[in-house]
Amino acid sequence: MELTTAILCDVAHIRDGLLYILGGGVTRVVSPQYPGTLNIVLALVIDLESGELGRPHEIEIFLVSADKGTVHNVTMTLNTMVMDQAADETSTCPAVVPFYGVQLPHAGSYDVQIEIDGKIMKSLAFLATIGG
Repeated sequence: MELTTAILCDVAHIRDGLLYILGGGVTRVVSPQYPGTLNIVLALVIDLESGELGRPHEIEIFLVSADKGTVHNVTMTLNTMVMDQAADETSTCPAVVPFYGVQLPHAGSYDVQIEIDGKIMKSLAFLATIGG
């Protein structure tokens, strides 16, 4: 298993097994005041080998503030099907995790930590700032 793509973006959705992203690469969010509302999406692409198909994979996402600990977390299950593929072929599985409406307690640095099947795969940082 490999997490090939993890990106914070304005909008993302999946259609016909393809991941569509708008406004990708978010590293800064702006709110007029804090607590403030977060309105971004985490887009993922996970490559699975043939032996990893046909069973569920647990995805846990933690939104963490350096001084406040976990602010928000999401748990989801990626259900996969066994497909007719070569032994060395991988299957690409896109996933979208919305953070629309999540409250950020203060301005500052945050991390989005991604775990799959209990293994830390990636961490993405962003800065929350005050602005108009």
